[in-house]
Formats: sequence, structure tokens, C-alpha cells
Amino acid sequence: QELIVSARAQLGDEKLQAGEREEGLEFFKLAVKEAPKPMSEKLFADVILQFPTNLFFRGERAAAFDVADMIEEKAEGNAKQMLGLATFYLAIESASAARRLAVKAIEIETASETEKSNLPVAYQTLGLANRLGFQLEESAAAYSKALELDPESSVSK
Repeated sequence: QELIVSARAQLGDEKLQAGEREEGLEFFKLAVKEAPKPMSEKLFADVILQFPTNLFFRGERAAAFDVADMIEEKAEGNAKQMLGLATFYLAIESASAARRLAVKAIEIETASETEKSNLPVAYQTLGLANRLGFQLEESAAAYSKALELDPESSVSK
């Protein structure tokens, strides 16, 4: 199934390069739709997470947001993948969307009974999103919380 998703992504990219916009966009959407839930970290990071950025910087802004919404549904319940998607929003300077995903990741990690390894990164992401949105006090609070959780983190410092 992951190979099919990767092949659809490649076809989407080729269609966009050939000027076949609608067909290319449909392949990207189909790839996300057919991705397994939950999906492996490798598929998510190496393939799926690249879609919104690829589309956005090719001028397909509306499609990038549609695909990002689809990815968010697939990543529901996975803090690491939520944070990965937040990086797309940080890259395009959408502080509110990045903040929303960081908060979701924090909620997922906090509710988890297992190790909370993504929690410091979630607070760092929240801090960066707040800083990007000029909410400096909230940013400092988020970075302080990240530093409290991981005192050795140079990012948080």
C-alpha cells in the first residue's frame, strides 16, 4: 500500500511538471486518501509530508491547504506526525495553524500513557508558532516548559 501511495505521488509530481494541473492534484489527493491509517513514520516523513510544501511553492495554495487538511485527518492521534505537519505551517508563516497543531500534539502526548518523548518538541513548536504570531510572552512560556521537560535542549535554551 505504501508503494502505491509513493507511486501516486510520483505521478502527481510528473503531471504537475507536464502542466496537467488537475490530474496532478488528484494524484496527490488520492495518495493521501489511500495512505494507511496509521501510517509509518517513513511514509509520512519521506512522502506524505512533502505534499503540502510541494504544492504551496508551486503556486497551488488552495490544493496545499486541502491536502494538509487530509493529512491532518490521517495523522490524528499521532503527536509526532502532527508536529511534522506543523512544520509546513511554520514554513509558510501560518502561526495560528502551527499553534493549533502544536496544541493538539501536546494534548495527545499529555493523554498518552506511554513515554512522552515528543512533548518537549511540541512545546518548542508551540513556542516558535507563538513567536511567529508575535505572542512573545506565550512563546517564552512554551520554551520554558520545553526546557523544564528537557533541561539539556539547546533549542529550548
